[in-house]
Amino acid sequence: MYNNGWQGSEVTRKFLSRKFEDPGYDTVKSTETCALHAADFMYKIYKNQLINSWVSMQMKALLGRQLDTSKLSRGLPPGAMFYHKTGWWSFFTNDVGIVEDGKIRYIISLFTPVTEEEVRPRLKEVARRVYNLVSSLHK
Repeated sequence: MYNNGWQGSEVTRKFLSRKFEDPGYDTVKSTETCALHAADFMYKIYKNQLINSWVSMQMKALLGRQLDTSKLSRGLPPGAMFYHKTGWWSFFTNDVGIVEDGKIRYIISLFTPVTEEEVRPRLKEVARRVYNLVSSLHK
């Protein structure tokens, strides 16, 4: 985290029960980050600079298989590929990823202090508007 300048972001193995964590992990606060660090993470994947190109490509392949399509994905055209990571906790909802559709390529990162149920239609609309704006620049 510190090598990338992501001070303030913390990552735990959130899919393990705390009792199965390595020593020290059982007492740290939960995974925590911000939209900027998440976008920078995606940019490193996009540029094949997350550790090395092999790691970047593997991560991108995993992100391309995201099953949660209830947030920003809903506002993208069917032909667009979205390599992304979604999340929610309490009343926070987020989605961050790499959009690729022909010559259109960009990273979008949205973290909101709004419940998932309430923000879904807004995320769809933001994704649609951003895609339309970026695609208008490529004409």
